[in-house]
Amino acid sequence: MAQLPEGTGPGSEAYDDALDEHHAESWSYLDDWACHGRAILDIQAATRRAGPQPKRPRFPLLTSRHSGYRATRR
Repeated sequence: MAQLPEGTGPGSEAYDDALDEHHAESWSYLDDWACHGRAILDIQAATRRAGPQPKRPRFPLLTSRHSGYRATRR
């Protein structure tokens, strides 16, 4: 919140104006959460249910280059 003059407290006009400005800045964040919050929580829950994932992806074993087309062509 903005720096208020000395002795300004709740109920004064300067305090209420600063509080209104702070709330106005917060509306966009609240709106984002209202629109997308459920999806974020669903993603988190699905991630937890999936359990631990392997640290490295497992790739199929590759065959050597000589066992393919070139080896039979000679």
